[in-house]
Amino acid sequence: MYVQDSLGGNSKTMIIANVSPSICSANETLSTLKFAQRAKLIQNNAEVNEDAFGDISALQWQIQQLKALE
Repeated sequence: MYVQDSLGGNSKTMIIANVSPSICSANETLSTLKFAQRAKLIQNNAEVNEDAFGDISALQWQIQQLKALE
């Protein structure tokens, strides 16, 4: 499955399955519904990658140090 790596991992993913009521699109609709059913079973746990507060504090300290040099 080509999109398996994109759907898993450290992110939240939403899939919209577009289907048609037309009989001439029945095979495509069935294929789309099967894909959506399989994709629904994928589970992941998204987490924040970085602690932004620590970075902000460090940058504010660095700004204060640079201002003190002026």
